[in-house]
Amino acid sequence: MTYLAIDTTNSILNVVLRKEDNLYHFEKKMEKTEHSSSLMPAIESILNEAKVEIKDIDYFAVNVGPGSFTGIRIGVTLAKIMSWSLNIPIITISSLEAMA
Repeated sequence: MTYLAIDTTNSILNVVLRKEDNLYHFEKKMEKTEHSSSLMPAIESILNEAKVEIKDIDYFAVNVGPGSFTGIRIGVTLAKIMSWSLNIPIITISSLEAMA
């Protein structure tokens, strides 16, 4: 099972790719205005590192908050675009569930 998880809810941009038992992680502290320009390059970087093509992902996961309203919109929008265009399922996770 391979999945890509996106978290843009706060000032730290997190992208995680899990491929079988291997985890690939991108984390970078950013200004709130940088998420929109940094998310796709982060995803591309992590896919290259793991040698995975986007079409080989089984599902996308995205954090839906609570958190920065604009950050949530950026992450959710990109996850939905990839999900719809590639016909790959998407799941949502709240920040509070993740902490629990």
